[in-house]
Amino acid sequence: MTTISPKRKENENANVVSSSSSKKLKTQNGAKKFPLGSNAATAGNYPVGPNFLHSLFKGNAGRFGLDTLGGVIYCCQRDMKALDVWAAMVEKGVQSIPVMLKNDYHKYYGIIDVQDVLNFILTHLGDKASEEKKTLAELSKGVVKLERGLVKDVMVHPLSRKNPFHPVCANHSVLSVIELLAKEPHLHRVPVLDNLQERKLVNLITQSHVLDFLVKNLNVLGERAKKPVRECREFFKDVHTCNENDTTVSAFRKMAEFKVSGLAIVDDTGRLKGALSCRDVRVLGKDLHFFWRMNQTVHNFVRKLRNMSDTTEEASSEEHRPRTIVKCIPSDTLGDVITKLHKFKLHKIYLVDTPSDRKLKGVVSLRDVLKECLKL
Repeated sequence: MTTISPKRKENENANVVSSSSSKKLKTQNGAKKFPLGSNAATAGNYPVGPNFLHSLFKGNAGRFGLDTLGGVIYCCQRDMKALDVWAAMVEKGVQSIPVMLKNDYHKYYGIIDVQDVLNFILTHLGDKASEEKKTLAELSKGVVKLERGLVKDVMVHPLSRKNPFHPVCANHSVLSVIELLAKEPHLHRVPVLDNLQERKLVNLITQSHVLDFLVKNLNVLGERAKKPVRECREFFKDVHTCNENDTTVSAFRKMAEFKVSGLAIVDDTGRLKGALSCRDVRVLGKDLHFFWRMNQTVHNFVRKLRNMSDTTEEASSEEHRPRTIVKCIPSDTLGDVITKLHKFKLHKIYLVDTPSDRKLKGVVSLRDVLKECLKL
């Protein structure tokens, strides 16, 4: 594990944890392409049938996804300043990190993500967050709770409770973790501990790891991968939206209110124009120097993201998106949805009636996909 710290260059050795758990990560990493235990087979040899998930995820949670992690789990301490941790997360390109105790780098305390910190900032700024053309440093002067706020302060804040505390032991099956991710509405990652007493972190299984694994084993889903979206009734549901002319700060406040990580962007006719998610806060900068962009319209905020992104020609042609407007239609299959989620590195995809009209019919999250896969 690697502890994130704004003083990394000043004291390099203090920030790299050298423990039995971190050594385990390094030695296990890359041992198998599909880390399912010593008897792991290639994808083509897994049995197809109602119990295929039990075969796919028969390994233990301590090993799953380590080839994707690259042997590194970034973490922070609960007594670090929240804004410093924000800067580090943006710099490292991670959306969330485990939190460890101050005096014990190995003992797991909880988890924090960029949306938690943003909610903390918006709550303490209040109406000041709507002042234009000001950096966060200017806005936060005199706001003691914000200037001195620590990670542990953010974690006890009510808005951060969207991250359920669901650690598992390393000897638990991966299937049990998949079931957790499928059943818990706000669970996006599961910490894996050596045991629940010492709480040493040995792995962190995220939705992205599960999605990566499903794509590699898509052929194993058999007929289930061919199931049309129109037959998945849970995919058709109300969608949280924002208008493209809303201010971005109001959109992020709406995310906090409904405890969601993203909103569909629509025009005045309800036509899908794109999506806004918590990962888009990178446009504010790691030091939040561009916090004033929160008072731009969602349209302009997302347009700035497009200019910052290395996009393809097709993605750049989309008027209101930093990348292609990713959507699915009722005739798409479950396999199509899984492939799109993986290709565009998304955790949800919006369901529309037709590609041209783009009238919202629902939203498909990775949790919805896992629930569908778990049906026997």
